[in-house]
Amino acid sequence: MVRFPSDGEFSRGPYFYPLDPSLKDFLLSLAFSEKRMAALEQERVFTCSTRKSQTGGLITAPAEILRVVEERARQLGFERVAPSSTAYRFHDQSDAAIYIRFDEADGNLAMTLGTRKARDLERIADILCNGTSLVVT
Repeated sequence: MVRFPSDGEFSRGPYFYPLDPSLKDFLLSLAFSEKRMAALEQERVFTCSTRKSQTGGLITAPAEILRVVEERARQLGFERVAPSSTAYRFHDQSDAAIYIRFDEADGNLAMTLGTRKARDLERIADILCNGTSLVVT
């Protein structure tokens, strides 16, 4: 069980998102974002760019970006935790975490990377996003 002080915040819009296919997914995403990601000092959010690439070879399809990011995360030592539906992916290691939302129907993808040190944030972000259309939001 995870306990959250609500302070009335659950009655406001941002906590509920139509992407949540189940209560389990909602609770997992809330716990990971509010507890794990909040414990990391550095954070950056990425989404797929909608601009046409001037350089060829960028991976632009959200499903392919997801596959590439997860493979690179695994190579960096991240472990997938708290299996959920296809809407969320949670990856963790001792001093960094990755939280991915993927709406398969719309093709929307957002990734949040959190680390303890700014240097690690830059290094991991470069590796995960290299060759993809992911940009900082």
